[in-house]
Amino acid sequence: TLVALHLRQLNYRHDVLIRALAQASDLDVSLTIMGAGPQRQELADLAHTLGVAARVTLAGWVSGTDKIDQLYANGVYVSACPTDGVSASLLEAMAVGLFPIVVDHVANRHWIDSGTNGLLVDGSSDSFTAAIRTVAAAPELVIRCRERNRRLVHERADLRHNSRQFVERFEALAGG
Repeated sequence: TLVALHLRQLNYRHDVLIRALAQASDLDVSLTIMGAGPQRQELADLAHTLGVAARVTLAGWVSGTDKIDQLYANGVYVSACPTDGVSASLLEAMAVGLFPIVVDHVANRHWIDSGTNGLLVDGSSDSFTAAIRTVAAAPELVIRCRERNRRLVHERADLRHNSRQFVERFEALAGG
């Protein structure tokens, strides 16, 4: 069973992910969406219309220990957000070793080497479907990237380390 997880508010093109799930109806795949927003009923209706309601969980807003448990219970993180800065949700997912399938844009390219520690897609439901099929056919991709993604986030997104570097660089620029 391939379980995909999305951690963003409900206004981040979740319909694309539900459509991709429907296009992969021959696979044992489900989608959990953690987030809140006025689109909840619209997304539930879409999942029902496309025949995938039983495979889509609209978990609502999840925080604390429950969120961590959900992260560890999943293998793949998906996001259809077309533009973004560095996504905290992406970093959270990578920090627990999830395999990201995200839209190919500048911020995501700083974190994802497509085919190595995640997949970059064009943002269409077809591209997400193809990525889901790739992961389903090669589950070793998910397993192989777990430790790499954990290590990458630890090395590059550690607040204490980055704060020290910022202060050191600022002092050097300020001449002090």
